[in-house]
Amino acid sequence: MKRLEIYFDSYLLEKVQEEVKEYGIDQYILIPKVFSEWDKNLKHFNSHVWPGTDSILVAYVNDEQAKEIMRVIKMIKIDLGKMISMGAVVIPVEDIIL
Repeated sequence: MKRLEIYFDSYLLEKVQEEVKEYGIDQYILIPKVFSEWDKNLKHFNSHVWPGTDSILVAYVNDEQAKEIMRVIKMIKIDLGKMISMGAVVIPVEDIIL
């Protein structure tokens, strides 16, 4: 089992939810509004200077789902370019109670 965390610009929320559902992930934790700074040019503090926010989706998935979602995230990230915030991490889970 893996913990999958996806960090992304909030305007991608529907796209990310569609993608994870397509791969059979229907249970997840969604943090819809996160303030972040990815680098000096990519900040989301939802202010007039730095508009917008990011979101975080966390899911516990099997190894194959994790590989597939990471593949999809890489493709989306390539399409978006460097000026749109998006990243993901897969973390091994030894034990979990849900």
